[in-house]
Amino acid sequence: MKNYNQTEIQKRLISLSDEDFAQTIKNNFPEFFRTDGKNVFFGISIGAGWRPVLWELCKKIQLLRRPHNFFFERIEEVFSGAKFHYGLEAVSEDLCGMISDLVSEYEKKCYNICALTGEYYEEKIVQGGTVYHVCLESFKKLYGGYRNVEMAEECVEKQRLADRAKRLMFYLDLERTKNILAQIEEFSA
Repeated sequence: MKNYNQTEIQKRLISLSDEDFAQTIKNNFPEFFRTDGKNVFFGISIGAGWRPVLWELCKKIQLLRRPHNFFFERIEEVFSGAKFHYGLEAVSEDLCGMISDLVSEYEKKCYNICALTGEYYEEKIVQGGTVYHVCLESFKKLYGGYRNVEMAEECVEKQRLADRAKRLMFYLDLERTKNILAQIEEFSA
């Protein structure tokens, strides 16, 4: 796991209670979280580690938007990542495209940021068809008593070795690469 040196603001956002964070982000970006009868905000339901990502997204959108054109409808965890549901009112196609691209970019960032700690990680933990949205250390803390931690460690180690093998394959000629892959396929059959 890589520590990407969180700023003091990021650390503070992660440490806030759910209620305090919701109030803080609504106070700083009130136009994005409105309940004016027409547009109702349904809430934030993401891990504390993803709060800095949401905060950064709000700051970027604030630089792009025209007054009262963008608003969040709900923010939630979906498929081991964050989903930022939003609405736009009467904006140009260019602005709509820029916002859509920006939201997608920040949703993708969450796939490699631990939902609990906000730390960057590369290896996914998969058990029984479930992909967990936390790093290995957080997985151990959260599920140590009733999930198979050894299996999670093995899953992460396999991904690290596979990534290393992929990098090493670039140094081989095509024929040797094909031979190695054939041996792997034969072994796993």
